Amino acid sequence: MKRFLRSYPTFINLFIWVTILSSSYCLAADKQSRRIWMDADKAAAEDPDYLLQGEYVSKGVGVQAAALGKGTFYVSKFEGGLPGQGWDKSKPHVELINAESLKKRINGMKRTERVSPTLGAKAPEGATILFNGKKTEHINGQIKDGLLMAGAQTTGNYSDFTLHLEFRLPYKPDSPLSSQDRGNSGIYLQNRYETQILDSFGLVYDRDQVKVPLK
Repeated sequence: MKRFLRSYPTFINLFIWVTILSSSYCLAADKQSRRIWMDADKAAAEDPDYLLQGEYVSKGVGVQAAALGKGTFYVSKFEGGLPGQGWDKSKPHVELINAESLKKRINGMKRTERVSPTLGAKAPEGATILFNGKKTEHINGQIKDGLLMAGAQTTGNYSDFTLHLEFRLPYKPDSPLSSQDRGNSGIYLQNRYETQILDSFGLVYDRDQVKVPLK
């Protein structure tokens, strides 16, 4: 693996044995384009939609609400529970609604934040720590505020390996829900094969179910 990281608008931080983790960094919004946040507290303070976006559950039902900007949400209701957590795979009920309507939909439901069981996992014995917030001999690239910037490359080559990644995508509600501009990053292997990291929260990729134009 020669090229390790490539990122477009997203700042990525590699942490522990090849772990990706963003900082609590806030990117200034492009006043001529779409708003973008990398800091959860700032997003919550500056955009009330951020506090509503998320997953909600009640007995036998799961709801995902993705912010589309200006008080509009793409909302999917799943029978049985959330995807990967009880959903019976029946066709979800999907709608575009405003913030007030969303509040009515989720009234009485519990907001849930699912966490990967491998989040924060320690490096196993013998692992190569590519980046831990500071420069190491295993990777070349620009470092700023503990972040490894786009275009970094490993100094060594790797064949069979296990890669542990942690990542946080930016909050970009004004970008189309299915667009790569909503949060696009990735890792290149052998300078040719990219493992894509995209923000697709709230979408079930079945064209019969998606209610917004696919980009």
